[in-house]
Amino acid sequence: MDYFKVKIAGAVLAILVIVAVLATALPATGFFAAGQATGETTKVRIGMTPLLHGLPMYLAIEKGYFTEAGIDIELIKFEAPNQMIDSLMQDKLDFTFVGGPAGIAGIANYKNPGKMMLYNVSGGDLVNPADFLLVPVDSNITKISELKGKKLGILGGSIQWRVLATELLAQNGLTVDKDITIVELAPATQVPTLKAKQIDALLTLEPMKTIAVKSGAGKVFLDGPMEKALSNPFWRAGE
Repeated sequence: MDYFKVKIAGAVLAILVIVAVLATALPATGFFAAGQATGETTKVRIGMTPLLHGLPMYLAIEKGYFTEAGIDIELIKFEAPNQMIDSLMQDKLDFTFVGGPAGIAGIANYKNPGKMMLYNVSGGDLVNPADFLLVPVDSNITKISELKGKKLGILGGSIQWRVLATELLAQNGLTVDKDITIVELAPATQVPTLKAKQIDALLTLEPMKTIAVKSGAGKVFLDGPMEKALSNPFWRAGE
């Protein structure tokens, strides 16, 4: 519970800071001036993907913490992480919270210096992994090398996850498109696709892992593959 209190406080504080920065950086006209004069709330557009990392944000909204701070949150859902970064660069978003790909954000910021500000990263470690490899419940696969000739599902619409999966597979002697086929899937389609056995394994995050296990669609054969193979801790997303 203390962990979530800290995360909720961090989410609210971060958005307050961004609102304050915007208010001081812009002329005292337009939206902010009108809001200050009338006591209206400040609207903040936040991009998100349906992942468990957003729980502190969802709870803070439900508890009314942003409303108390004078912030009107508009959550905008994306199925592909790169779409969030594109929208942020086009000024269609003020903020990303859940699933903003750190790698793509870094590239975008390199090409457009000063366009974005990274205030936080999210991920996992070997104790609390953020990623998982799943297989159908009746699968006999027990290690990554046994995926040769199979299909692996990953989060779609993000070159970041394709690159990460490619490196993970390469460390286990598998070459993408030669030894294994990668299938890009939106979060909402991952568990049904695994259950239907249209893929042989799934590299996924929460809550898809828990949904798959609880519904009998799949089982975990490796916790924290990225943390074990690439980096511990493994920071995959930025806000």
